[in-house]
Amino acid sequence: MRALVIIPAHNEGSILEATLESICLNKPYDMFDILVVSNGSTDNTVDVARRFAPRVRVVECPEAAKWMALNTGRTHGQGRHCIYLDADVVVSRNAISATIALLDTGVEAAAPQIRIESDKPSFFVRAYLGIWRLSPYFADGHVGAGFYAIHRDVADRIGPFPDIIADDQFVLASIDTSDRATAHNEWFVHRVPNTLRQIVRQELRREAGRSQFEAYAATNKIDLGSAAPESSWLALLLRSPRHAPAALLFLGTKLFARFGGRYLLRTGRLDWGHVR
Repeated sequence: MRALVIIPAHNEGSILEATLESICLNKPYDMFDILVVSNGSTDNTVDVARRFAPRVRVVECPEAAKWMALNTGRTHGQGRHCIYLDADVVVSRNAISATIALLDTGVEAAAPQIRIESDKPSFFVRAYLGIWRLSPYFADGHVGAGFYAIHRDVADRIGPFPDIIADDQFVLASIDTSDRATAHNEWFVHRVPNTLRQIVRQELRREAGRSQFEAYAATNKIDLGSAAPESSWLALLLRSPRHAPAALLFLGTKLFARFGGRYLLRTGRLDWGHVR
């Protein structure tokens, strides 16, 4: 096998089918091994995944911890590369093979282009997403947000995932931006909530994960490299009358989530990465 596709899934029975259907449309079939790791699921996640057998294999992990599911998946499959997918990610028909082809060229991390979608976004969510799509976060070489693929040598180099929320940041911290690539003609969908309140909850979790990883990196002497030029980018947007209102909304949400995420970590109100 050229790649192992690992999908951690905790109570994802309602959305997993669409993800697996899109992945199973990718060919050739002998190029990659699809493994769903159900971590502490109490719904029909396992039953949904087993409907796709033998194309999809299922492993059950007793604890509802994503980092454990990722490590379990890595030890239960073989492949020259490792592809990690969130259970709600839908991919284009050649997304997997195109990503594998990039890794075969020698880059250490790769992913298809990201598509941000929301079913019925409110006015505020549309404004928020309009600014987010313009950010340096989506520059060429973007890897993460639900889909990242790494060479198996990189997986062996970084070792097992630690008990932290931001698994993608943990992986990418050891990969230079020049060693990342994007499959421009393929895509995967990153879904976002429909209301600003739900966006804030999502951002709280993301920022809590970032703070947690920064603390982990400091303890373990991991070089985080240079940060993305978010401040200069936002300043440019705020100087544009057309973008200023939406940019202020975006910046306010980010700042609230940044401080709120740290508070959640301090008070223990984060349960396996979910806000309580």
